Amino acid sequence: MGGTEIIHAVAGEKHNQLSTEEIIDDLTNLVENTDDRLRTQTRHVKMVDKKSTSCGMLVVIVLLLIAIAVVALWPTG
Repeated sequence: MGGTEIIHAVAGEKHNQLSTEEIIDDLTNLVENTDDRLRTQTRHVKMVDKKSTSCGMLVVIVLLLIAIAVVALWPTG
């Protein structure tokens, strides 16, 4: 192997190393972005779940009040 071939081999390996580092950096950025979006969507899901639970309880309370009013006003006898 001559000096020129060694230089080309080292340069090619250095290029491959840079490409690998760029790929790793890109993957790291993609994972961080995905993690941020996942955390944001998880917060949204928790908020919607909390709102729907409180809405369900409100409906039950209103139905119970209507049932109490109907029983109280029901004619006896």
